[in-house]
Amino acid sequence: MQTELDATDLEILRILQKDATLTNKEVAFKIKKSIATVHERIRKLKEQGYIQRVVAILDRKKINKSLLAFSHVFLKDHTADTL
Repeated sequence: MQTELDATDLEILRILQKDATLTNKEVAFKIKKSIATVHERIRKLKEQGYIQRVVAILDRKKINKSLLAFSHVFLKDHTADTL
């Protein structure tokens, strides 16, 4: 069952979107709530799918990777007019 997000949930999401490495203690300090409250809310946000995953954004230049993009196009038909 998915619940409505309140102001506290939205603030937690805003903070974590900027820096997902923050501890529950650091988030709690920022929003002036208890660590237990923040821990439980983050757990529920993950459980309900608001937080899908935590990722690392890498500096491609530092890891010597150039831009690589993939594209996939579906055409309804392959006539000369469509192409």
